[in-house]
Amino acid sequence: LDSREFMLAGITGQKPALDRLADGECDACIIDLPLAEAVVLLSKARQLRIPFLTLLIIVNDAGEDLKAIRIGAPGCLVRADLTVQSLERELLLLTNRIEAVEALQAPLQKSEERYRRIVDEATEIIYRISPAGYFTFVNPTAAAIVQRSVEECLNLHFLSLIRKDYA
Repeated sequence: LDSREFMLAGITGQKPALDRLADGECDACIIDLPLAEAVVLLSKARQLRIPFLTLLIIVNDAGEDLKAIRIGAPGCLVRADLTVQSLERELLLLTNRIEAVEALQAPLQKSEERYRRIVDEATEIIYRISPAGYFTFVNPTAAAIVQRSVEECLNLHFLSLIRKDYA
């Protein structure tokens, strides 16, 4: 490709691919699966918050590559058109996308870390609640006030914190 170092894994099977990507064992993964299985893999990758930029999917025909892109595959190669040059070109595009996203995410991550520190260290009660009345976030101060851990507060209904004789 070029002078950049790049850890690539060619993996068959959804679970090994997800495991390798989730563990950060490789920078990118070439997925050679039937499109239906690739759809499931992309869905699971979304749930695990694995960046899609790391997936290159090999499909059987030109119609499948459009479907794969519609479902979120960042790169596709048609098996019949697969050559060393086409694979190199796609991998170079993939690495460029990864680098671009990482460059954009760095300031955002710093901002999120700063925000998280402010919320976690605040002496005020900060929480988020679902429309149904369940806590989806509480800061440590809020948890301490109700004498529970943050984890114990999550998914707790707010009415459970109101005294029975007060409601």
